[in-house]
Amino acid sequence: MLSTVSSRSKPGIRWTFLETVSLLAVLMWVVVFWLPALEQGLARGHGETLEIDVPTWTFIRRWIQAEEFPLWNPRAALGTPLISAPWGLFYLPALTAFSFWSIEAIHSRWIVAHVLLGAAGIYTFVRLGGGRPLAATLGAVVYTATGTVVVAAAAVGFIMPVAWTPWIFVCVEWILKGRHPSALSGAALAAACAAALLGGQFDITYLIFLASALFAFFRLVPVLVRRRWPARQVATLAGATVAGMLLAAVLIVPFFEFFQQSDRLKITYEPGFPRYA
Repeated sequence: MLSTVSSRSKPGIRWTFLETVSLLAVLMWVVVFWLPALEQGLARGHGETLEIDVPTWTFIRRWIQAEEFPLWNPRAALGTPLISAPWGLFYLPALTAFSFWSIEAIHSRWIVAHVLLGAAGIYTFVRLGGGRPLAATLGAVVYTATGTVVVAAAAVGFIMPVAWTPWIFVCVEWILKGRHPSALSGAALAAACAAALLGGQFDITYLIFLASALFAFFRLVPVLVRRRWPARQVATLAGATVAGMLLAAVLIVPFFEFFQQSDRLKITYEPGFPRYA
């Protein structure tokens, strides 16, 4: 079990040759395991009429010119592979900026980057808890090969909260490490929470938040047993979580607005494109 240490203690992560070799091993694992899988998935996933090698903005321009652009409906794209529903870019603000890339480039680069992000998060979390580089490497490899990550890689929205989960735990542990958590640790937790929410998978993200809260609670039990209420840590955790939700409001607010109005407007759902009844 991880123990609470004083604010003078620092994480036992030192940049050594073994650390470098371990991180390179994680990088090689992700490249060797994930790149071929993504290429095969793209080869099987797109239809004959879908041009995955042209800029995504091309599809958007065609829809606008043909006046066939769908209504703003996040349900139409959530959980759907980007190669099957390129209009999903509009429901993910983090991806809209990359619409000048092709669907293939966005899909593969985004997935690989987030798999690497998740692997680095697990590695950091294990090392922060006192684990050795070999243990951290095994943890990163196992995490990126689990069914959760493999299934999440099918959709760019799914992979975001899954990739940011280890970093949320890292930030929670960082905040709980000392009696006086820094503003940087709180800002890092807020950014990690916002990044997870911006994937648009609110159900998964809220489960992650619940797991993080339970982790924080059990980490605080030894402190509570000693009858010392960690007010600073609790306030930092709560404030950072709220700040993360506020940062992700650009996506949360339209989602809730749509869900409240969809029944009133009697919107019907066809495959991919909702229409007014």
